[in-house]
Amino acid sequence: MKKIFLPLLLLSGLSATANTDWGRSLCQSNGGQVSQIRLQFSATPTIEVCHLGQALIELNTLDISRFNSFGGPEANRAYRETKNYDFNACQRKFGRNIRGQDLVNTRIYNICEFNDRSWIGTDTLTNGVASPWNRELNNALGIF
Repeated sequence: MKKIFLPLLLLSGLSATANTDWGRSLCQSNGGQVSQIRLQFSATPTIEVCHLGQALIELNTLDISRFNSFGGPEANRAYRETKNYDFNACQRKFGRNIRGQDLVNTRIYNICEFNDRSWIGTDTLTNGVASPWNRELNNALGIF
């Protein structure tokens, strides 16, 4: 049993790291910038996010959501279902608003956290998929 468990444990750790690396690569190839955000009152203390223009999305969420129109992380589904300017989208899609602070420039962000540990900026979600402020994010996600 131990012989089977150890390789599975190692592979699961490598896949989580690989998703973040793919998300970082995807972010930077679309002109985005990566930063770390410390979350308040969350089970996850820090996340890495991608700033694409005005939009903000967590790296792993970005990676898994690319070209995934009908599934993937809850943050992806909520974003794709929010057409524009829905000020209650986070709570209506069963997320919760939390605050996060950028570790470098100390800017404060409102972030929508979902139960599956996917994150998207609350303003990004509120503005919706039809917003011109989210154009860069739409390109990265394959929404044309």
